[in-house]
Amino acid sequence: MGFSNRPARTANETLAGLIETAGMSHHALARRVNVLAERAGLAFSYTHTSVVNWTRRGMVPRQPAPAFISQALAERLGRPVDPAEIGMPEVRESPDHVGLDFHRDAHDAVRTATRFWSTVRRRTFATSAFAVGAYSTPVTRWLAVPADPDAAHAGRKRVGRQELAALWAAAADAQHSDSRYGGGTRTASTVAAFLTERAIPLLHADYADAVGKELFAGPAELARVAGWSALDMGHHALAQRHFIQALRMARAGGRLDIGATCSPT
Repeated sequence: MGFSNRPARTANETLAGLIETAGMSHHALARRVNVLAERAGLAFSYTHTSVVNWTRRGMVPRQPAPAFISQALAERLGRPVDPAEIGMPEVRESPDHVGLDFHRDAHDAVRTATRFWSTVRRRTFATSAFAVGAYSTPVTRWLAVPADPDAAHAGRKRVGRQELAALWAAAADAQHSDSRYGGGTRTASTVAAFLTERAIPLLHADYADAVGKELFAGPAELARVAGWSALDMGHHALAQRHFIQALRMARAGGRLDIGATCSPT
């Protein structure tokens, strides 16, 4: 893996100390970072030697690896860990741009949705501006090609009917909660958690076209509900991003009915 142009230090004692406190071996940390990256659609191949380079030689891996290192340590420590705390300040993407892309390629779309859903619970987007005109490109591209020709994806774990059933059960629960109680913090947090913890790994897994279309439709419906929930709470910038990602997932799943309701206008 590559390293940034940041000058190397003699040692990153802060990172070494956190690894020791977390009780992780270098092998375990490298393995967990690779797994987290894979879930985000990235192919990392870090080893215990990589961790030695980070700790003893002060080398800094390229973004977004520091965020995955922080997440792996946070899981063990049971508390949030910021990249700055491990001596690797994260170059953060402006919230003004996260979640607004509508890619033509489905694989790129999954990566964008992954980045947005993975950060939405850490960012309120309350101070982000509603992007005037941001719907123009997504809607135009969706109207031009409302359904992708193929939803297949090659991955390690095969997606089966059991996973699809769980996904659609969650979507049905979200629909019921939103219809009965209206949007709110509980609905939003539940949907966000499911998208991050369950939907993202499935989207990066292995599936044929028919299963893939059903699979994409699930997150599309969940993101659509999340959008309306955010709108009910007055979080217009957040709702806008949910709707755009829902529309892109609906296109990948060939679901015109979901796509037609992915906008408050």
